[in-house]
Amino acid sequence: MPEIDAVLLIDANKYLDLYRTDKGRKLLAPLAEQAPHIFITQQIVDEVQRNKLRAAADFLRTKSQGMKFHGINIPDHFSGSASGKNQEILGHMKGINKSVVAVNAEIDTYTHEIMTQVAESNDEVSKALAPIFSKAAQATRDEMRRARARKEIGNPPGKANDPLGDEITWEQVLSHFAGKRQLWIISRDSDYGTAFGESFFLNSFLRAELATIANNPTVHIFEDLVEGLTHFVETTKVDAIIKLSPEELTEIATEERSLLPVDSSHPQSPLFHSELSLAALQRFMEAVKPSAEVRRLMEAAKPSAEVQRLMEAAKPNAEVQRLMEAAKPSAEVQRLMEAAKPNAEVQRLMEAAKPNAEVQRLMEAAKPTVEMKRLMSAMMLPIQKPKDPDK
Repeated sequence: MPEIDAVLLIDANKYLDLYRTDKGRKLLAPLAEQAPHIFITQQIVDEVQRNKLRAAADFLRTKSQGMKFHGINIPDHFSGSASGKNQEILGHMKGINKSVVAVNAEIDTYTHEIMTQVAESNDEVSKALAPIFSKAAQATRDEMRRARARKEIGNPPGKANDPLGDEITWEQVLSHFAGKRQLWIISRDSDYGTAFGESFFLNSFLRAELATIANNPTVHIFEDLVEGLTHFVETTKVDAIIKLSPEELTEIATEERSLLPVDSSHPQSPLFHSELSLAALQRFMEAVKPSAEVRRLMEAAKPSAEVQRLMEAAKPNAEVQRLMEAAKPSAEVQRLMEAAKPNAEVQRLMEAAKPNAEVQRLMEAAKPTVEMKRLMSAMMLPIQKPKDPDK
């Protein structure tokens, strides 16, 4: 593959996004196809490896909770009846609840398997990124020295409270850009540029540094991986056999723009503020591809038309609702009930009337013993009259 006068830099946060998307994973093949043109540093690889498990966990936790089923609460008036029809409804409800538990357990098992794969780098994203990560550039001693000086002075990229990271990557970009003319930066980090309208502008300080290496360099900044990768391929005319349809590209871009920063406790300012869309809960279902058994249980969990009809019939009708409403105490009754409550003075007197420990001890001691109870019982026996009237 012939060398081109361009550098494609993809920030760590965009690689991490691949671990928390459904449609975005369709980019793995086109991305791997451009591996020879992607410049990646060991700093970026390390950042992805440090954070990919947490990114996947947050994604799976949200998706699995969204697609789990909820059991059916059995109404009290169903449980209190022994009629055959009500017992039939109860049987259906219990069967549905068992199926719901089975489906939810299957979802938990599958998400646990995915987490295990990510932890061991055996998941589809880690495998697709492995060829790209294998050619990560190590920072030289001089690049590390310049990165530390950049951070101490406060020059971009990087944030004051962040560890040394973006500074190292940028120093390596400057070294690698020699002899090149075009630079693509795909990142959701605002350290590289500023958005204005629909355009993105490279930080003036960074542009000045690039100008010392190349004559009138051209820089393209994108927040979305799908948009940046597509623009890179179309502009440089590099070989790209794997292509996605316009519909697929739109789906991926929509999903990308709905993502929050990976670390919400340390938010990063995006290049532009996009409207957060609600991702469809069924996306995760497509990703996990439930087995035939799971689909069967899910289908069984749906209440039948008869059960739905009986549940609808079990709802109180208008007359019952009217009687229930009439049974509620009126405002006057509620006022009298409130007035009947003992006030603070009465409660104090009632509290004072309670026997103290000493009185309780005397009352306990005054109780008749077993022997006394026996004598008292004997004394109360009826006196028998003699049979002989003369005696």
